[in-house]
Amino acid sequence: EARDVAVEIFINSSECTMQRIAIVENKKLVQLLLEPVNSNFQVGNVYLGVVKQLLPGMNGIFVEIGSSRTALLEVNMHQYPHVFYGDKAQGNEEDGLRNKDGIVIDVNEEEIEETVDDPNGEEMEQSDGKTNVKPATVLRKIGAWRKVKRGTLMVVQVKKEALRQKGPQLTATVALAGRYWVLVPQVSTIGVTRKINGLERSRLKQLARELQPPGFGLTVRTEAVGRSREELEKDLARLMETWKSILERAEVAAAAGGKDPVPVLLQRAMGQTLRTVRDLFNNEVERFVVDSSQTYQEVTAYLQEIAPHLCDRVELYSGKEPIFEAFNLEAEIEKSSSKRVELPNGAYLVLEETEALVSIDVNGGVGMLGDATSQREAVLEVNLAAARKIATELRLRDIGGIIVVDFIDMEDPSHERLVFEEMRKAIERDRSKVVISEISEFGLMEMTRARDRPSVTSRVTDSCSCCGGTGRIESVEMTLSKIERAVKKILVTSLENFKTDQTLVSSLPGQPEEQL
Repeated sequence: EARDVAVEIFINSSECTMQRIAIVENKKLVQLLLEPVNSNFQVGNVYLGVVKQLLPGMNGIFVEIGSSRTALLEVNMHQYPHVFYGDKAQGNEEDGLRNKDGIVIDVNEEEIEETVDDPNGEEMEQSDGKTNVKPATVLRKIGAWRKVKRGTLMVVQVKKEALRQKGPQLTATVALAGRYWVLVPQVSTIGVTRKINGLERSRLKQLARELQPPGFGLTVRTEAVGRSREELEKDLARLMETWKSILERAEVAAAAGGKDPVPVLLQRAMGQTLRTVRDLFNNEVERFVVDSSQTYQEVTAYLQEIAPHLCDRVELYSGKEPIFEAFNLEAEIEKSSSKRVELPNGAYLVLEETEALVSIDVNGGVGMLGDATSQREAVLEVNLAAARKIATELRLRDIGGIIVVDFIDMEDPSHERLVFEEMRKAIERDRSKVVISEISEFGLMEMTRARDRPSVTSRVTDSCSCCGGTGRIESVEMTLSKIERAVKKILVTSLENFKTDQTLVSSLPGQPEEQL
């Protein structure tokens, strides 16, 4: 069924501001990818970071990677940190990571379920369920974490970009994504994307077992479907070479750090253009249109390595009109930052992004009028249309985190189930992991969508300097009330000052009473 979707990709390049990539399905804009030209600390970058502060109560570490805000690394005792102990590392092993009660953190030597998530959004599933981890392996990982202290050098990868007041989030588990594999050092699992089923799933699972390098975890990506062993081996070899290069650079940088180590970028994540080629450019894509000769050369050169048969689908746009205007995309992009989204029959959505969550309110239109039966059907139709549109808008705006949808109340539980199933079906094409709940008794559906970078709205808009980002300004009544209170305060202060002056004058010697 996925092959029935006609996909087109358009890239608007930029020399100094922001590159834009539009994904179009069946002539409709469904995804907008934005990347500032000077994006430094992007998801996937690998650094040799410097530990600045241990946060045992939060089970985390502040790590310096060169960003304006210190990055946070969440400690996971099932991960193995690649650490280097510099001359400036302070404390001893027992001063390392402890829990909030001051006791050295320990882990039971039991069966541990280790999961590998694709850093590029695909939801993964382990092939063999739980993995038996030898106690010696677990203890080795715990021992490595116990030695971490201020000044320790550690290989880390950016997991989430900085968002609002929060700095970047890091992980000690480096995941290297290729076209067909995700390679993860120091784990032993084999994962397969949930989108691969049947005999092909079994074939790829077996190939993964045969090709799995000792000491590495492997995850099979969607694009591996139908690929030969030779193609898969080639992609895996590239990833192994990349990891070898990262470790070599880390060792050199750690040795050169001396008494004052500084963070070092070990591996820059692939840029948005080539990442789009790697992750999205497949047989489903009818054409890949770019407006820069440099981008055209980069894309075709990369395709020669990974998918030569797709080179003839790359087009260089040379029209006079800007590429997004020529293909009627600019107007659609403008709508993507609006809080109001229109639905059929006059219904509409209102999307509000806040610090804590995103709220989506479904509002009915003229089709809601009529007798009880027709009204119930109209409510169902509006909610079904809303479910489809919400799935599209989440993907288009790249909204992540917690999302709460307030559907129009439905009296029939079967209608609620239909809306839930419609939403479940609508999110299938979203590459990010989306989890949805059934509609509650209050008519609310709770959702979570994986977020590793700011939303489109955050990228293209800033808080209003007048309203402070609330979207509202003070009413006339409130302003007048403030003026009234200020005048009263001035009058009271003036009266008190007058009385004080009288008291001072009366206390002066030789003052006649009639002068007072």
